[in-house]
Amino acid sequence: MSSRLASAILLLGACATPAPIAESNLRGDYRHTENYLAWRVDRVVADNEITGISIALIDDQKVI
Repeated sequence: MSSRLASAILLLGACATPAPIAESNLRGDYRHTENYLAWRVDRVVADNEITGISIALIDDQKVI
């Protein structure tokens, strides 16, 4: 029982992390967007027990 409780606390602690903050807003710099999407997708996948997902980030018909 205690290992389940420890696992639940660890899992909930990982889900409670804040969203990444942008360091700069330069046009064409997608580092923040990539970090945010990775953070957000991980949370949504875990919360909804999704086994797989595909995402494409596109800017002016160009895959980023």
